Amino acid sequence: MSSPWITVDEGSYDIQVDARLPGDNLAAVIGPVSLTFSADKSYDILAVGNVETIEPLVIENDVMDVSTGNARVQVVHGAADAPAVDIYVTAPDDDLSSAQALATLAFKQYTAQMEVAAGDYRIRITPAGSLDVVFDSGTVTLPDGLDAMITATDNVGAGSAPVSLLLSTPEGSSLIWD
Repeated sequence: MSSPWITVDEGSYDIQVDARLPGDNLAAVIGPVSLTFSADKSYDILAVGNVETIEPLVIENDVMDVSTGNARVQVVHGAADAPAVDIYVTAPDDDLSSAQALATLAFKQYTAQMEVAAGDYRIRITPAGSLDVVFDSGTVTLPDGLDAMITATDNVGAGSAPVSLLLSTPEGSSLIWD
């Protein structure tokens, strides 16, 4: 899950991520680590890895408005157990064999922020260099003005897909299942 986006003043901050253990005990799994934030940048801090290897992934972007009629997304490979993948974002009924991958990403890699026309899309993930779909979102609507990060995370739910997608927005997050 993701918190709603938080606005802080520019400056240095100590960041820490705690794991909630059985019995509601807490254990620091990241940090504290000192980070410096600039006024003209936005920062996303993701806790990535498995319990034994969890670490921060800090993504910095320029602060910009989303153009009218568009949605802005950034895609992150945050699934520690998944290999490098090709990510396809197409119209819902497009044939994958004629599509070009949006990106090929390995664990902890991410795309730049991208604007696309608001509308309906389909997200499919394959092992890098293959057309064998291991994740299929079905139709996903990206509304006008959406500003989001989509992170592939290890699937801990039902189903055979190796990943689920976490859609993070200023208001919070939701999961996109296979």
